[in-house]
Amino acid sequence: HSCSGCFRLEHFAGWGFHPLEKRRLCTAHANPGHSQSVRKAIELIVPPTRAEDGCIRYDFLADNNNDHGFVIQEQWQSKAALDAHMLTEHFKVLVDSIGPIASINVSEFSLQA
Repeated sequence: HSCSGCFRLEHFAGWGFHPLEKRRLCTAHANPGHSQSVRKAIELIVPPTRAEDGCIRYDFLADNNNDHGFVIQEQWQSKAALDAHMLTEHFKVLVDSIGPIASINVSEFSLQA
């Protein structure tokens, strides 16, 4: 197919992003005395999540100035891939294990430039 100026998803393939992908930042602030438990629980989910279909990026970050602060930076090929991730056993274990011992905030983002 050849077109001039038409919108086609494959045009974005070389740009490093896809207009339908999902990006999320999940921040977790461990309750006092629980930072190591939260850290370990998140570390366990990283390898199986990175192996999931549709996972582009799944990075675990620790706050350099606050040993109770953690961030998960996620990038998924589609909403369907993200939805499938949230149904996995390892995700459910993470939520169950850190939910009672950390405050968690999840934000979705769209790439603007």
